[in-house]
Amino acid sequence: MLKICIMKRICLIMAALLVGLSSMSAKKTKETKSDLVGIWQQVRNIEHGDGKVNIVFNPVLKIVEKDGTFSTMFVNSPQSAGTITQKGTFAVQNDSLYSETVKAHFMPDKIGLTLPIKYHFTDKEKDVLILEFENGGGNVVMREMWIRISDKHIRK
Repeated sequence: MLKICIMKRICLIMAALLVGLSSMSAKKTKETKSDLVGIWQQVRNIEHGDGKVNIVFNPVLKIVEKDGTFSTMFVNSPQSAGTITQKGTFAVQNDSLYSETVKAHFMPDKIGLTLPIKYHFTDKEKDVLILEFENGGGNVVMREMWIRISDKHIRK
C-alpha cells in the first residue's frame, strides 16, 4: 500500500514537471528574435550652416518586445507622466523589412492598419536605426531615426 502511494506521488510529480517544462518551452518559441527588440528614442539631425550636425533627442520612445508587440510613448516633461500613443504587434519579414499592425492608437482611424516599414542600422552595434514608411496611404515617405536606449553603462 505504501509503495503504491509513493509511486502515485512520483508519477504526479513527474507529470507536473512535464507540464511545467512544456509550457516554458512553448513560451520560448513565441519570442521574436530580432535586432529591433529593445527600447528606442527618436532623434533628429540639426544641420548648421558651417557643416556641423547636432543630434536632438525627441521626447518619443518606441518599445519593441520579444513577444512580438510594440508601443510608442510620448514623454511630456519631467514633471508629468508620459502618454502611450500607440500599441500593436510587429512581424519581421527579412533583414530590411518588417510590419507593424496597430491595435490601439490615440487617433482611432489608425487602429487596424498594417504598415510595412523598411529599416536598416547605421552602425555595427545596431544601436542607430533608420525607419522608412509611407504615411497615411499617400506617396509621402516618412523617415525616422532612432537610437537604442542601452544599459551598457550600468555596473553589474
